[in-house]
Amino acid sequence: METGESDLVIRRMLHDLRACVRALRDLPDWIKEDMAEAGLNLPEMTRESLDLLSENALRLDRYMIDLHSYARAGGTRTAGEVDVAAAWAQLTKDMEIPDRVQIDLDFQTAVLPVEAQDFAALLRILIENALRHHDRSDPHIRISTMQTGGCSRLVVEDDGAGIALEFHEKIFGFLEKLAARSAVPGSGVGLATARRLCSGHGGTIHVENAAPRGARFVSAFSRPD
Repeated sequence: METGESDLVIRRMLHDLRACVRALRDLPDWIKEDMAEAGLNLPEMTRESLDLLSENALRLDRYMIDLHSYARAGGTRTAGEVDVAAAWAQLTKDMEIPDRVQIDLDFQTAVLPVEAQDFAALLRILIENALRHHDRSDPHIRISTMQTGGCSRLVVEDDGAGIALEFHEKIFGFLEKLAARSAVPGSGVGLATARRLCSGHGGTIHVENAAPRGARFVSAFSRPD
């Protein structure tokens, strides 16, 4: 089975599986409502078990959403261009960014050779990754675009703990997480999806250490002929 075909099969399977997971997610609430209507009190241990079931169903649903995004990002992507400022304005409407987060913008290049939906997905992944792994309560993120070395670049830099050099390539692996899953939420699929998105547009993505601390993710796309 070719990669594109297998990605399509995975996407269709996940669509059906999510319906089952949604039922599992909602089941604890249905049980609580039925018990309340019957005038019965749930034992505390039972309530805790139902809450745990709901929590894990939500986590499984999140995994499936991330896997769907990964499968969708496979193969050659549709060519296009994105107005960076307009895409950012839309993303801030679609994405909840806490008020405690400071984001600086420096869009030196107004248009990048990336399809708009893929650009939004890529930028969301990089912002979520920066926030998820930050070690301070007041994260500072800088997002910039520029033209250098014959390429259009998107750079997302944070002032978090940074990433050890030996893990700079590993983090882009499928289901790779440096922190324990119980310590840091996430599926380990985001950065692998980011690389797939960049590759689909003939681009690359890598991480560098920022100064004095933090990580800098650089996505580069060749200028169209």
